[in-house]
Amino acid sequence: MPAIPPELMATFAEVGRDLYTLGLVSSHGGNLSVRDGHDMWITGTGTMLGRLRERHMSLVHPDGRHDGPPPSSDTLLHSTVYALGGAQAVAHAHPH
Repeated sequence: MPAIPPELMATFAEVGRDLYTLGLVSSHGGNLSVRDGHDMWITGTGTMLGRLRERHMSLVHPDGRHDGPPPSSDTLLHSTVYALGGAQAVAHAHPH
């Protein structure tokens, strides 16, 4: 599996921690993704945003294949946002 760039992983961890600390996500709610060319890095299904590590990240390819853990159940939603506009990242929170 390709390794997620360290600076990107640091950003995922920081945003996830901020969302959790601010009470915008429950322990396992919400997900994050970033466009990487035609691929997308997205949090794996059931991950805790407040404690993200590299092992929690999935690289999803345009054909639906993925490397790493099973991607978020909201992967289709994130893919659609990228397909419809110029977004480069998606933060999908599930507040209490």
